Amino acid sequence: MYLFTSDNISVRKMNNSLEDKSLLLEWLLNPKVLEFAWGEGAPWDMQKIENKFEEKITGSENVTACIIEYKSKSIGYIQYYPIEMDSYVFNEQVPYEDFAGGYGIDLFIGYPELWGEGIGVKIVSGMANYLINTLGAKVVCADPEENNQRSVRCWIKAGFIPAGKIQNYDAPEKNSILMTLRQ
Repeated sequence: MYLFTSDNISVRKMNNSLEDKSLLLEWLLNPKVLEFAWGEGAPWDMQKIENKFEEKITGSENVTACIIEYKSKSIGYIQYYPIEMDSYVFNEQVPYEDFAGGYGIDLFIGYPELWGEGIGVKIVSGMANYLINTLGAKVVCADPEENNQRSVRCWIKAGFIPAGKIQNYDAPEKNSILMTLRQ
């Protein structure tokens, strides 16, 4: 069952199957993908995939893991989660209170040859619409690294607005830009 389908993009919950975990492993073994997604876990193997994603896949963590499909082919990973105090590294410029009642999104397209084709904008727009219209999100957020200009442009093209700089959640030595879309 798909969360949404729009413009050749579909998103479904990730299955706790060897097939879906193998897709994640394939994508996270690509050095180009690792530059922007979970590179701190490299080198990846099936055991690391299971350790990192098991609770997200089974729903025992407050994160919903999903697979992105484009023209019926699995091409990437997306997850969403209710924004909590520890979802991002909030600060005085970007206080948690402004984002309560919202959802965060993380994603990557696992095939670099698909980057720059406008697919990311469609994914982000579709997921934001799902979170706002189906789950009642008051705000939808993402935190791309500030030097990942392709990602920042994607979020802006999808209607997100930069809310300020925050410390990168996974790599504290880097900064991210908290991007927001409000209903």
